[in-house]
Amino acid sequence: MARKIFFSYARADQEFALKLAQDLRAKDIDLWVDQLDIGPGVRWDSAIEDALKAASTLLLVLSPASVVSDNVLDEVGYALDHGKSIVPVLFQECDVPLRLRRLQRIDFTRDHAAAMARCLGELRRLVADGKVSDPAGLTPGSGGTGLTSGSGVKVLQGVRPGGSDTSHTAQLRADGAIRVVVGSGANDREQWIVPGSGKTTWFKDFEQGPEMVVVPHGGFFMGSLYYGSEKPPHFVGFARPFAVGRFPLLISQWVEIMLECQSFANQNSDGPAAPVTWNDAVRFAERLSSMTGKSYRLLSEAEWEYCADAGTWDDSVAMILSHANDSVESGRPALSKTEPNDWGLRGLYHSFREWCSDDWVANYVDAPRDGSSRRRSRVKKKVTRGGLLFKQGESTRAEERSCADPSNASDNIGFRVARDLE
Repeated sequence: MARKIFFSYARADQEFALKLAQDLRAKDIDLWVDQLDIGPGVRWDSAIEDALKAASTLLLVLSPASVVSDNVLDEVGYALDHGKSIVPVLFQECDVPLRLRRLQRIDFTRDHAAAMARCLGELRRLVADGKVSDPAGLTPGSGGTGLTSGSGVKVLQGVRPGGSDTSHTAQLRADGAIRVVVGSGANDREQWIVPGSGKTTWFKDFEQGPEMVVVPHGGFFMGSLYYGSEKPPHFVGFARPFAVGRFPLLISQWVEIMLECQSFANQNSDGPAAPVTWNDAVRFAERLSSMTGKSYRLLSEAEWEYCADAGTWDDSVAMILSHANDSVESGRPALSKTEPNDWGLRGLYHSFREWCSDDWVANYVDAPRDGSSRRRSRVKKKVTRGGLLFKQGESTRAEERSCADPSNASDNIGFRVARDLE
């Protein structure tokens, strides 16, 4: 049976390799393994050659034994010569061959669960994208500009990370697009995205990861004159664009990435991952960073309000857009039915608040003007933002603030992630 992913490993590593193969197959990864797929009476060398030819991707176990194995090196050489994707997994520290040193490795020597989740995400992305040889046709000199529509939306793509700036990429820059490195380490690729175009354009670093929109740099007046906790109003500027989750984190994403279940209020897998503590939200962002090699985190309070305003500074518009087409599932509005704001963000005024990274401070005196988080060593509470659907009005204003203990797992607190852009 032809399979999409060829598994290359040294016989000395077979205990680890076969366990990894079984775990991946249990997750429906289409993996070819010699000891599991070569039947009685079949020529070993012919079966391996046929499987290599049929595969689009080579999953490679790196160890002191594999880097000196003639069979493994032959398999790697064939994959490289025929333009196949290679996903290296590090089983034991070793002297990696020169031809493989530029490939990002998935490290199984430390956090096995994080490495497993990252491996699953990368293999699923490659299979979903149909990467048979050159991912998205973006090898320098291939002439490909690659329009992809994995989310049903066209996204401009340029050359691989580190490639030279061409007339095409210069035109993309002139059109206001910025370069975003997308992927989970192995086979990173570039997408060119216009900041603020989140209604039609977003990206994911891997198949099960959160959908991210690019927020433009700029500034806004934060706070209000209504309440003491929102005073004084002050200008906050963001020097660089950044990426933000299009939706609050979903239960399905939590389970897939954390490999654990919690008692969420909404049992629908497409429902919000709430309740969740601030500590667990930070743990999720750290795991996501480890899986992708990108810098994921919680939004700062200033970033959250900037995203909620989305350049409108109109509370009533934001509230109406958020609830215009809500439908109720299990007593909560369906996130997929909420209308996006001008930057494509959904669910900002959903039925729960969202954790921010800041320590709680009762006003904006001496607040940062660059959008960064506020830290106070003696403060025990963390900022939450967003509206409660069942308390409409005051709690649906973008400026409204509240706080909670970081260990509090309230039904009314979830989160979304931000990602720094290079």
